[in-house]
Amino acid sequence: MSHDEYLNGVRKRVRKAYRIKGIHRSNQISPGEELRGIIARHRRTLRNVPSDIELWLVFLDEAIAFLFAIWGAYREQVQNSSQKLSICLTTLSGRVFQDAICVRELVVGGFLVQSNVVTRSLIESIDVMHLLNSRPELAEEFINTEDNKRSSDFWHKYCSKNKIHRIVKERWLWFLKGDEDTAASFHEQRERYVDLMGMSSHPSFASSFSTFMDSVHAESDIAMNAMGSISHMSKFTMHLILLRVFEYGILWSDLK
Repeated sequence: MSHDEYLNGVRKRVRKAYRIKGIHRSNQISPGEELRGIIARHRRTLRNVPSDIELWLVFLDEAIAFLFAIWGAYREQVQNSSQKLSICLTTLSGRVFQDAICVRELVVGGFLVQSNVVTRSLIESIDVMHLLNSRPELAEEFINTEDNKRSSDFWHKYCSKNKIHRIVKERWLWFLKGDEDTAASFHEQRERYVDLMGMSSHPSFASSFSTFMDSVHAESDIAMNAMGSISHMSKFTMHLILLRVFEYGILWSDLK
């Protein structure tokens, strides 16, 4: 039996299950099949990206290209040596690069909250890169984070409760040659959008509401929004990524 034959057989069984339960439908497909068709039609008719979102996407694309350059630099280091730090940074920067592309696709597809979930993953990976640059001896321990428990233990031990913030603040002081006021101003940018990411990653009323209510189109329909509707709030998400990506580049680009 071919894959297509198997797929068609499964669909027939699903339709038959609804008929057995006495559900009378005006067509011969299941509710799931009908929904799939509705989503496909909706995705084909999504409007063009608004010009203000397009502007932010221009900057985001540059950040994504910069991430690829970072990955390439670390990948070259791995080819020339077997240092565990270079291996970790190559792996993490590759993950961040992929996350950034995913966020872009979700923003354009009209899934703001979901893009924020991936963005949180992205910025946490960058935070670990800050950590490993400042404490290279932790590279071996990070390589051994092979399961959920070890990963969680590593994060809580070295990254949680503003531990990364302190590392970045010290690095800004180094970069600015001890200018505390300027360092504090730059470092303050780190804390402006964390709640937006947290609300999207964890169950919250605000993020759940914006999932299907926030849209650039005044005449939007709730159900259609849930299937994808570009949000003006996505500009904040892209802004956060720009801040974190170029912050990392400024603070650690001198490392060989």
